[in-house]
Amino acid sequence: AARARQRVESWGIAKIEQIDNTIFKAGTLAQLQDAKAEALRKVDASLADLEVQVDRAFDRLEANVDGYLDWYYSLVGEYARIANLLVGELEDYMIDKLEESLQQGDAFKQVQAALNNALAAHDTAQKEYQQAAQTIMDQNRVDPAGSLVQVVQRVSLQDVLNPPIHQDIISLQHRLQVGGGGGAAAGVVTAVIIKKVMGKVVGKNVLKLAAKALTKVVASKTAGTFGGAAAGAAAGAAIGSAIPVLGTAMGAAVGGIIGGIAVGVTVDKMLLMLEESFSREEFKHEILSGIREAQKEFKAGLKG
Repeated sequence: AARARQRVESWGIAKIEQIDNTIFKAGTLAQLQDAKAEALRKVDASLADLEVQVDRAFDRLEANVDGYLDWYYSLVGEYARIANLLVGELEDYMIDKLEESLQQGDAFKQVQAALNNALAAHDTAQKEYQQAAQTIMDQNRVDPAGSLVQVVQRVSLQDVLNPPIHQDIISLQHRLQVGGGGGAAAGVVTAVIIKKVMGKVVGKNVLKLAAKALTKVVASKTAGTFGGAAAGAAAGAAIGSAIPVLGTAMGAAVGGIIGGIAVGVTVDKMLLMLEESFSREEFKHEILSGIREAQKEFKAGLKG
């Protein structure tokens, strides 16, 4: 009997929804939710393309590692590192050379374009949703004056008109602007990502360990090479111009010092080939590990 009475009493009560202080037909918020989902689908498509471009860019970044290692295991690279060791700048020099190699080809150029597209899609979807929401509310607004009503749902107008449509993508753009020291200019994404990668690689101490290893090699060479003055002068002349960090005059001077250290170009080349056969893959693995950690963090940032 009680249930029957409740049903009879409820027949005269209209169920409504409330946005701020305005009354709407029941089902209005569901329509708004559908409109929001449609806007999100459009943004998701642009984000999916962005994620594909990010993966491709990191693949290109990884491909640049071999260029760095080719330089590292070359005589020019060896002598240039010795030169910078002698002036106390070896580790910074190795970091700069790796960064320079990773910058080749502006690996993230397409990511920048995809990011701009995602931002544009976000802006368009936001505007389209707000227009759709306004239309839905205009069509469903009611005046309950004189009627018995029951409010079944309440939300604020701000929540309706400003839904959180991938706020993470806006946050990502802000972080890129701050990290790159500017706006969405060409190359800024590459610069920001490579900063992250370099931080990962340096944090693994792989370059520091390589610098220490070179110090030991130079010490062993110095101990047994005071009799090769003529060969040293020739080697110094050959490599003096291959040290761009130093001026021509100082390059020649340091080249002479290196010439004194080097037992001979042939022996040095053989030692480098031996070192490469033992250590290149491990060296590469450590650098790639840093790149992949940066990739994982960057992609996580795409999704908030």
